[in-house]
Amino acid sequence: VSLESNFLCELMRAFLTGDRIRSVPRQLDLTELQRLLVNHKVATTFAPVMIESGMDAEFCKKLARASAVAGQNNTIMLLELTRFLEKLKQAQCTPVVLKGAGLAQAIYPSIDQRFFADLDILVPLDKVVMARKILEELGYVPSETPASIEYYAKHHFHLIMISPGGITVEVHWNLTPPNSNYQFNIERFSSRARTIGTPNGPILIPNPTDQLLHCVFQNIADGFSGLRRVIDASLIL
Repeated sequence: VSLESNFLCELMRAFLTGDRIRSVPRQLDLTELQRLLVNHKVATTFAPVMIESGMDAEFCKKLARASAVAGQNNTIMLLELTRFLEKLKQAQCTPVVLKGAGLAQAIYPSIDQRFFADLDILVPLDKVVMARKILEELGYVPSETPASIEYYAKHHFHLIMISPGGITVEVHWNLTPPNSNYQFNIERFSSRARTIGTPNGPILIPNPTDQLLHCVFQNIADGFSGLRRVIDASLIL
C-alpha cells in the first residue's frame, strides 16, 4: 500500500470523525494523491479537511477552486431536479430521489462534498410512461433508440433521458435488473421513503435502511473499492 493510499485512509478517518489530520507525510506525492482523489471522486469531499490541515498552499488553492466549481455544478443539477420533480408529483408519480442528489442534501455537510454526475429518480412501473412524457414536454430526449428503449423495458431497470442542457436523468422503476440475484421490494421501498427539506423545496428520499441496502448492492460487484460509497455508508450509519 502506497504512502498516498494510506494518507487517503487518514483523510477519510478525519472527515468521518471530525478530527484534524494527525500529520502530513513529508514525502507525500501530491500528484499521486490528486490522482487517487479524482479516481475515487472524493477530492471535494476531503477538501475542507486538507485545507484545514495546512497542506501545500498551491494544492489547497486547487482544492478550493474545485470545491467552488463542484458547488456550482451541483446547484445547477439540483435546480434541474426541481424543474421536473414538482410536475412528476402533480402527476401522482411519487418520485423518490436516489443516490447522489438525495445524499448530498441529506447527509453531507455541504452539497459540493458529494460528487454526482446525473439525477436518479424512482417511480412506480405504471408511471414510467407518464414520467417520460413529462420529461419530454420539458425538452428531454431519450438517450436510446426506440429498439433500445424496448430492450431496456424488458431487461433493465431504468430509462435514460437527456435534458436540453445535457443533464442526464435516469428514470428507475426498479433498482436491480430482472435477472439479478438481489431484488428490492420496490413498493415497500417507496412507501418507506421519507421527506427532507431542501433549499428548493421538500423531496422524497429512501429511508436510511433502504439507502444503506442500495449502497451495499452498488458495491457488491467491485468489492467496495470505491471510497465514495464507503463514505456514503458511514454517514448513513
